[in-house]
Order: sequence, then structure tokens, then C-alpha cells
Amino acid sequence: MIKFLKDRFKSLYNEYKDKLNKKELDEKVEILAKLRTSEGYMAEVKKCGNSFELIEFNCPIYRIASLFGEACSMERDLFSKVLDAEVENSHRQVNNSNVCRFIIKPKSKIFYNS
Repeated sequence: MIKFLKDRFKSLYNEYKDKLNKKELDEKVEILAKLRTSEGYMAEVKKCGNSFELIEFNCPIYRIASLFGEACSMERDLFSKVLDAEVENSHRQVNNSNVCRFIIKPKSKIFYNS
């Protein structure tokens, strides 16, 4: 099953990356929500300052995710990579939440003194 999840990750990564390439973070998040909705996740986005909240009201892979928790962490990692952002998964339907909720923040810029 882990191989299936990894293959799914690669496929979604390639699809999402093509559609999100060369966009600003706010546009990427909106497009991602539309893609996820078209896949059955019933996603919506809320802007919170310079961060975003991506909420998914349905989980088409709930059964798999409830057996293999890696599915949830792989989706978080997928979002982080295609959005080039920091992503936290604060709510999961498999953990008895009524939604999956992702907090998306621009990557921190670290400055070093020479």
C-alpha cells in the first residue's frame, strides 16, 4: 500500500506542479483548492493575514488514510512542495475532526550575518 501512496504522490506532484508553476502563493492556493475540489475533497480557502487556511470537507481516501496514516503526512508534504510553502496539518478527518485543515504560510526567510 505504501508503494501505491508513493506512486499517487508522484502523479499528483507532477500534475499540481505543472498547474501551479510560476504563480504567486495566493494564486497557487486558490488553484490547489479548485484541483482538490475536482478530485472530491470539497475544498475551500480562507486568507488569514499572510497565511492561508485550506479546508477539505470530504476525504475520498479516508478509508486508506485511516489505515495508513502516511497518506495524511504525504499530502501535507505534497502541498508544501508544490506550493513552496510551510504547511501544517492541524485537523484530520481520520482523527475524528469533521474536516482536514491545512495552515499554509510563506517560507521563512532566514538571514545570516557574515
